[in-house]
Amino acid sequence: MVLTREQFVEEITELNKEEAVFDVNSIDSGGLGLSMNNCKVEINDNEIVIHKAYTFMEATIDFDIVESISKEDSTYTIEFNNGLADVEIEIVGERM
Repeated sequence: MVLTREQFVEEITELNKEEAVFDVNSIDSGGLGLSMNNCKVEINDNEIVIHKAYTFMEATIDFDIVESISKEDSTYTIEFNNGLADVEIEIVGERM
């Protein structure tokens, strides 16, 4: 199911209220790839910010390079408009 930016923001905001934990990974990364487990995902005005738990690791995705966002079961897929490998954000549980 394809989501609008607003739907994605709303769902991630709701999941954060539930203390959701995410795994974030690039799909088919030939060059630059992203792989972070046990993460928190936040949304601000124009960015998706991914924080790796218990570390200072952080990745930021600007909405300007997002082509589309889709959801299947507990996994969101972000496709980019600049050739970067797609990214999956999977809900894997809740913080203890």
